[in-house]
Amino acid sequence: MDSKSQYGAWMLELANYFVKEHGYQVITISKNQAEMWLVNVENTKNPIMMITSEPIESLDEMLLLKHRQSLSMVFNVPAQGINLSVSQENDFTNEKNIAIGPDYVSDEAILRDYPRLKTVLKHSQNPERSLNKALNGLRRNLQKAQKQAQRKLLPVTSTIGTVLLVVFLISRILLTQGIKLDVTAVMLGAYYKRFMVDAHQYWRLITAGFVHIDFFHLMMNLIALRNLGTIMERVMGSKKFLFTLLAGIIFGNMFVFITDEAAVGLGISGGLFALMGAMIVYLYESGAFKNRRMLAQIGNILFINLFISMLPGISFMAHLGGFIAGILLGFVFSSRPDWLELRKYMTFLFVGMIVGLAILMTQRAYTEPDLVFDKTVIKAWKDIGLGRYADWLAHRLSL
Repeated sequence: MDSKSQYGAWMLELANYFVKEHGYQVITISKNQAEMWLVNVENTKNPIMMITSEPIESLDEMLLLKHRQSLSMVFNVPAQGINLSVSQENDFTNEKNIAIGPDYVSDEAILRDYPRLKTVLKHSQNPERSLNKALNGLRRNLQKAQKQAQRKLLPVTSTIGTVLLVVFLISRILLTQGIKLDVTAVMLGAYYKRFMVDAHQYWRLITAGFVHIDFFHLMMNLIALRNLGTIMERVMGSKKFLFTLLAGIIFGNMFVFITDEAAVGLGISGGLFALMGAMIVYLYESGAFKNRRMLAQIGNILFINLFISMLPGISFMAHLGGFIAGILLGFVFSSRPDWLELRKYMTFLFVGMIVGLAILMTQRAYTEPDLVFDKTVIKAWKDIGLGRYADWLAHRLSL
């Protein structure tokens, strides 16, 4: 009988094969180290695959079904696929429960879809070494596959993340010119009420979401964006996902505007909280909140966002506005037939909130000018060669 290390190496080698040659990604929702779960959202025949080192007859069919249903809800794929066992003690196999070993598969019909499967596994004289080699190979291929899959399957998440990094790098260049942090932020489009009111730069309600000056703030938001995007861009679709993200940024900054909470505001957190609100609605709509393991994984995502909201200098009102927008849009974009009337009501409420916030903004348009800061920003524009824009801005601000 082969050793535990040999079985572990075979599991990793199989996973490596499916990741590298068939576009699967490795998912972990089970604490059982004898199981690995893989998902390919583009494979309509076998979107969910499980690899185990246990004999097929020892598997808990009901537990496997629950895992498949959980992955099906998260990745929006059918709850179907194949169970593959590398154990050499299998007595029961069929077309959906297949035993695999060196130069052996229990059902060769699977080779029509995965032609090299029969030749993937080899006996090793040093199973521990094979295990480490397979682990390192899988890690490399996972990193490469995840980058490719993210760009292909999560175009908005990938693009937004790239924009955030580019804007941050531009901020580093401006800082090397001796420009202060808050001045740099305003120059790159951060929320600044004085410029919005007197220079009519209301586009800052959106652009502020893409400005990050602090590296830690950027990294936390990028992690949260990736985690939320992995679930919600697949669930909502790219267009609705982007709309929800932008609506969260705008709502958040509108809340900041009417409360005069921030002098200079920046960061995509309002949009992230909108996605978090939409995700909570989706959990209830889909029934995924009933699965404890799935709820625990999503709870980690919520924790990261809540942790961000408690960081010094982070705007609570921006988060609150974004979260409210996300809850509303979560219902607006829902698909449950029995929520038809609720969707109409939430759509009306969403539009009504936009109108109401716009009216409140006109009533709260005054802000105490900081002439020293305003002149510093104008001087910074001149220092980098944009004197014409600086003169126009000075005229608008009566400086």
